[in-house]
Amino acid sequence: MTLEITTTATAGLTKPIVIKPIVSDSEKLLPEVLQMVRTMPGGVAGVLKQFRDKGLGHVALALTSKDGTRMISPQQIVHGLGTLHIEALATATRLDARVVRKELVVLLPQVLEQLAPARTAVKGVAVAV
Repeated sequence: MTLEITTTATAGLTKPIVIKPIVSDSEKLLPEVLQMVRTMPGGVAGVLKQFRDKGLGHVALALTSKDGTRMISPQQIVHGLGTLHIEALATATRLDARVVRKELVVLLPQVLEQLAPARTAVKGVAVAV
């Protein structure tokens, strides 16, 4: 978070300094993504299952990858989560949906890792998260 400091002068008078915190897009989005994953049926496993059920098993693996290679596009995030979730996140954070999609590429894997137990079973297969 950064701070924006402004002063204004009117007719020779200076108003007090106003310090407003500037919150980044990811800082706005993080609590909403945490809440979304927590409230989804199945939590982390449910999110991963949703991607797998939509033919995006490779994206589910990338989301939980520990080796740092995450080739995930915003379009894959939208396809896996659905536009309703993206729109809900955009509304809750007052961010443009395009910004939400872009931020989720980085933020969703972090949230899944934070909320996941050591191993999560998806479709009977243990997935390291």
